[in-house]
Amino acid sequence: LEIEIDGNTERFKYGQMKIYPCGVDEKKMMRLKPMRGFDVGAGKNKEREIEIEGGVVGIMVDCRGRWTDLRSRDMAKGAIPALPSEPVARIAKLTEWLTEFTIPLPTAVA
Repeated sequence: LEIEIDGNTERFKYGQMKIYPCGVDEKKMMRLKPMRGFDVGAGKNKEREIEIEGGVVGIMVDCRGRWTDLRSRDMAKGAIPALPSEPVARIAKLTEWLTEFTIPLPTAVA
């Protein structure tokens, strides 16, 4: 996914997310350009320009895929499509997501 907002263009890979600052009732124009085979609401592979309204968190771009069940024990089947099945890589991806949300990271429990 390629997004243009505030005159800046960013390209997102599957599994990434980002929060853009945008306050409650603040509006911004956003151009969305899907990668091949994806739909951002204008039809498969079609660009879309929209006015988007911010909120308490801001504007969240989420390219993690559709959720099913985070509690699934069978990570090889992909409980979350963008979540790696290998433990170290999975922890790194979860840490990346928590950091983007500015959520304090959990500490190790003995």
